[in-house]
Amino acid sequence: MQTRQSQGMSYVTVCPLPKPELTSRQQEVARLYISVFEGPPWFEKYIVSINGNERRFGSPEELKALSNLLSNGAIKESDVRVFYTLESVCESISTSSSTSSFIASIATIDNIIIGVSWGMASNDIPSKEKLEGVRSTLRCTEVPSESVFYFDETFVDKDFRNRGIGTSLVIVRSNIAKASGYTHAVARTINEAQVQVFGKVFGRENVQILYQNSSDIQADRRYYLIDMRRT
Repeated sequence: MQTRQSQGMSYVTVCPLPKPELTSRQQEVARLYISVFEGPPWFEKYIVSINGNERRFGSPEELKALSNLLSNGAIKESDVRVFYTLESVCESISTSSSTSSFIASIATIDNIIIGVSWGMASNDIPSKEKLEGVRSTLRCTEVPSESVFYFDETFVDKDFRNRGIGTSLVIVRSNIAKASGYTHAVARTINEAQVQVFGKVFGRENVQILYQNSSDIQADRRYYLIDMRRT
């Protein structure tokens, strides 16, 4: 499936993202990923160790507080590290795309990547923390895990949001997943806009909140079960 949207004099193309293309454009995808998740609502810019506990800093208010902590000697520069590096994100992309059930979609304008979405079978999730979260979520349901696809990541350049691009990315990825035999999906997100996209694509009645994880350093994450059979 491929969709096109007019954006002024250019068109946005949304289509499946084959693994070879993802590999060849991995750094471009990684740079977009970092720029998106360093901004709102995630603000995943720095991880700071304070009294043995790690905290995320990234919003303007948090960055101001971080500057004060450094200037008054409450923490050292060695206590601060960036949340994402190009190398770490590229490694994460490689690990995710190496799963046999990996499915992705891409949005481009004039061959520039402005959005990407990917996922894999719930039993193939490479992240141990995500895998355990999904398994805990599915224990509350009667849906067999082999029928569940995991909506791992969806991100769109901030200059192209609220134009239906994220929705198109989700639709392309979901159609491939459904054609592969998956009947349900699980998503983990704090982004209410993304939840609204799920409701728009699948119907609000088919999107159910199941679980919330408050121990995640990336902030509270809600798990959603999505019934894809009625779309």
